[in-house]
Amino acid sequence: MRGLQSVLRLPNFDGNAGSPLEIAELVENRQDRLRQLSSTVYSLKGVQIMTNTLVKRIILSRERSTTYATGIELTDSSVISAEKEIIVSAGAYRTPQLLQLSGIGGEHELEPQGIFQVV
Repeated sequence: MRGLQSVLRLPNFDGNAGSPLEIAELVENRQDRLRQLSSTVYSLKGVQIMTNTLVKRIILSRERSTTYATGIELTDSSVISAEKEIIVSAGAYRTPQLLQLSGIGGEHELEPQGIFQVV
């Protein structure tokens, strides 16, 4: 079907079907008309990837009127400080939960749980 679809120039609604002809915008890196994998474009030098790690909250610091994430607190109460930045990647359900546990979110959702709203 892919070959026939390419010949007839039918819209391709599946970005994984092999031909990105006439589909919605795709965000990707290309160099010399070749698609690049993020692992080849962005170096992981100095990046610490922690799997099977339970995070209790993101540690936030306030400087003037701006709030920054400066580290994370794990469920065993240990603290890991960031040298540059923190990337939160806990999935569709756990990322919002982690943000709320850290005081990021609507006051009407945080206050009943005894969480002070920071952002």
